[in-house]
Amino acid sequence: MKNLLISLSPLHFLSLLLFVSLLLTGCSTGIPQHNRVVLNDLNTQIALEQIDHYNQSILEKADIVSTITFNFRGRSFSALGITELDGENNSFSVAALSPMGMTLFKLKREKGKLISRYIMPKFGPEDMNKTADMINKDIALVYFNRDVVSKNAPVIDTHDVTVHALVNNQKYRYVFSGAPLKLMQKSMLENNSKIWSVDYYDYHKIGNKEIPFKIFFKNNKYGYSIDIETKEIKNELIR
Repeated sequence: MKNLLISLSPLHFLSLLLFVSLLLTGCSTGIPQHNRVVLNDLNTQIALEQIDHYNQSILEKADIVSTITFNFRGRSFSALGITELDGENNSFSVAALSPMGMTLFKLKREKGKLISRYIMPKFGPEDMNKTADMINKDIALVYFNRDVVSKNAPVIDTHDVTVHALVNNQKYRYVFSGAPLKLMQKSMLENNSKIWSVDYYDYHKIGNKEIPFKIFFKNNKYGYSIDIETKEIKNELIR
C-alpha cells in the first residue's frame, strides 16, 4: 500500500474489505519461518553467479489464481485473487472476490500507471481512489523488483546472502538462501528500520522459469500483513 501508505491509514483500507467480506476472528500471524540451509563453499563469485541465474529465472508473465488472507489487529479474512501479471512491462490486472463471490476490487495497471479501478462502494470517491492506489502499490511491491541490480558486493553469512540496492531512490535489502540461491526476503529500509517486507516461499518451476507459490507481505509501520498462496498458474505467457 504505498511505498508507503503515507496518505491513507490502513484502517480505512482494511475496514472496507472487512465490511464487504466474511469476517473471521483469529490471531495475526508473524512472518513464517524459512527452511534455510547452511551455505557451504559459497564465495562472492559463486553467489553473484547464482543471483544472476535467479534473476534470469523469474517468471514475469503469468495468470495467477490465489487465496489472499488479510491480517489486521487480531482479525483476518480471505479472498480469492485473480491476477494477470506482466512484470516485464510493469503491468497487471487484478480482481479480488469475497467468499460470497462479491467483487471487492478490480484494478488494471499499464506501464506503471493505474488506468482503471473499481472498489466496492463504502467510502466517498476520494477514499476509494486512495484505496485503489494503496492496493496498486502493494501488488507492485510484492511482484515487481524481484530481480537484483546492485553495485554492492553481497554479504555472505552462514545461512543467507544479503544484497543492498537502490530501487527508485529507496533502500532495498534482498536476502537470498537455499541451494542454489533464491530470493527469500525483499524489504525497504528507512533510518535502518524495516518499513515493509515481502517473504517468498515454495518456488515452483513453470517451464524454464520459477515463481514462489507462497508470499507473505508485512507492513511494519502500520501493523498489517497479507498472505498470498498461489493455487494455479494459468495461460503462462513465457517467451
